[in-house]
Amino acid sequence: MCKKRDDSRFRLSQPLNDPTVPGGKRWRDDQIPGFVPGMDPEAFAATQQKPKSQHQRRNENRKKRKEEEAKAGVSVDDVEGGVGKVTLKEEADKTEQAPVDPKEALQKRIRNLKKKLKQIEELKSKADKGELTPNQEQADKIASKPAVEEEIKTLEEELAAMA
Repeated sequence: MCKKRDDSRFRLSQPLNDPTVPGGKRWRDDQIPGFVPGMDPEAFAATQQKPKSQHQRRNENRKKRKEEEAKAGVSVDDVEGGVGKVTLKEEADKTEQAPVDPKEALQKRIRNLKKKLKQIEELKSKADKGELTPNQEQADKIASKPAVEEEIKTLEEELAAMA
């Protein structure tokens, strides 16, 4: 498919970059990778679908639930009416009904202080071994050990006086 020019040179009848020619550049760029000519487009599309992410699935489920609620007849007004019936005072009254025993409160405070003392001792042992270089907060915690021990001692005396 060559044409002869006037100056005796031969020239191709169609340029190589012609998009209409199967060997042309643009024709090759327009093709979908993995698609074979003659393949069923629906079957190809099914193979190319990415699995949905967790967020996409969650959003779809939310939409389905909203549609189902709309079909079931649950409206925003019904929900707002139910929210208005609940009062915080009733909930607070339920929690205040349990009496607070001062003896139990002291025991709880002593347990917490003993836990803190154990953490301080672990920090100090790690710092002494060289496993840990304490930062400012940790150094302050280690320095508070005598105060914690003193508080435990006073609380235990108070607890013994109550008994």
